[in-house]
Amino acid sequence: MARAVNISPFASYTVVPITSAWPPDDPQADRVQFAGMTTAKALLAIAILAMIIMTTVGNALVCLAVLLVRKLKHPQNFLLVSLAVADFFVGLVVMPLALIDLLFDKWPLGR
Repeated sequence: MARAVNISPFASYTVVPITSAWPPDDPQADRVQFAGMTTAKALLAIAILAMIIMTTVGNALVCLAVLLVRKLKHPQNFLLVSLAVADFFVGLVVMPLALIDLLFDKWPLGR
């Protein structure tokens, strides 16, 4: 039995033999663990969490301002609203997933 492994970002996949059984016999092998929470990693996580909150709240305020203030309802500002909506969903979906990827060694949300 063989498994495809990417050994270089410039090379294509190389087939190497598997030396152990798949799935692993050890039930602890699939457990997701923190990647060694250090002080630097904790500070980075807090900074990213603050950026996520500022991104979602700030873009929500831009959307609300254009929708509620009559003087801001111009075609030029609808471009800003579309950009704010896109950034809002980046802060709501993409950035939290990137934070999870930063904090854990393995992907905890599925295989």
